Amino acid sequence: MALLAAGLIRFLRGDLAHTVLCLAGGLVLAWMGIGLVSSVNALRTNNLFNARYGPFATGLILTAANPYFLLWWATIGLKLSSDAWQRGPLVFMAFAVVHWLCDAAWLTALAWASFKGGSLIGQGPHRYILLIAGAIMLVFAVRFLIDGFRTLKMANSPIDRQE
Repeated sequence: MALLAAGLIRFLRGDLAHTVLCLAGGLVLAWMGIGLVSSVNALRTNNLFNARYGPFATGLILTAANPYFLLWWATIGLKLSSDAWQRGPLVFMAFAVVHWLCDAAWLTALAWASFKGGSLIGQGPHRYILLIAGAIMLVFAVRFLIDGFRTLKMANSPIDRQE
């Protein structure tokens, strides 16, 4: 988000950047959603790791080792941030605050769930939660891809070209 405030927004206002972010974000979301849905059958709980490090350290380790974090910010997060910035500084600030609060809630839930979740809710409900989360990611992937292709189509429209 700081890059946007530092001037990256000029680059992101163009149709090319919007299209690339939408298409790349859609592909990353689809990859993440498919990976999440396909991992349901291989679900295993690992209570030894949680018992050794505790919930706080487990949450930090899971967050730091998450390869999706940088991919998310390089694609999806950048598009959402640029959309918020284009709606004005107050919308951007509201987006930032809400996003950070969601991050705090998510990381707290992740730490708790990784420490107690599997044994608390059991394998069945855990699988359904993962399936629902994966399906939601796939819905957002489709939305991003539609937005990207729509922008691409408009950019290639002969009506918009001035020769």
